Formats: sequence, C-alpha cells, structure tokens
Amino acid sequence: MIHRLKFRGSRIDARVLGGLLASVIADSYADQPLPDLIVPVPLSRRRLTRRGHNQAALLARWLGVPFDPLACERVRDTPPQAGLSRTRRLHNLTDAFATSRRFDDLCVAVVDDVMTTGSTVAALTRTLLAAGAKEVHVWIAARTLQPARESALLE
Repeated sequence: MIHRLKFRGSRIDARVLGGLLASVIADSYADQPLPDLIVPVPLSRRRLTRRGHNQAALLARWLGVPFDPLACERVRDTPPQAGLSRTRRLHNLTDAFATSRRFDDLCVAVVDDVMTTGSTVAALTRTLLAAGAKEVHVWIAARTLQPARESALLE
C-alpha cells in the first residue's frame, strides 16, 4: 500500500492508510487536544512534478485536522533517502526545508508516509520550531524496521 501511495498516488491507499492513522491518532489524543495544523513533508518541485502528487499531503486529508500543504517547501532538491546509509540520511536534509510563514504558538503535526532514521522529520521539525511552533508532533503511516546493529545503538 505504501509503495502504491508513494509512487502511483493511489487515492484508495491514501484513504485506507489515512483512516488507520486517524484511528490511532484519535486513541492517542483522547485526553488532549489535537494539533492546530498539519504540515505534510514537502517534496521538491522536481519530484512533485515527476510524481504528480505528494503522498504525505494525500494522507493528511484523512486525519481530521486542518492542513496546509504549502506551509513549508523543500528548497534543496536532495537525493532520495532510500538507498542512503544512515550517516548520509542524517546529513542529506540539512537546510532542505524553509517556510515563509510563522507558526507562533501553534502545535503542528508533521505527516509523512514512512520514517526510517527520522532525519526528514527532524529537519522539518527544526524549520517549524525556528518559525515559532510551540510543539511539533510526528505522525507517520509506517516505520521501517531498524537493523539489529542500529537498534542496539539507539537503546
């Protein structure tokens, strides 16, 4: 489903995955307010033009929180994270995101389809906090398994 969403823009898979994620979010936020705004992880213009969709924005539509697909942009066209080593992933997105708006005192949720090392959401989170966000939550549809060697280092 993730592959069809990411590379084919499958609206059906976005709806199913978004619905599943929305259910987890509803349970997780039962005793606290939802974030004020969702910011889907932006794609570079080149990648967005080639794919014709942003899979994170397709997911965000189903999460029951206002979202702004134009709140941030990827200002540096970085190589895809897939296939890069952990070290390269952590540095690939340095200064890759920017925003022209303020998020003063807003709680923002970053939405992405898949998280591996967390470097993408970490880079976008730094951008949002620098623009005044009071909190940034991370909502993802899937998390890759960490190889045993990396998992041991994270513990």
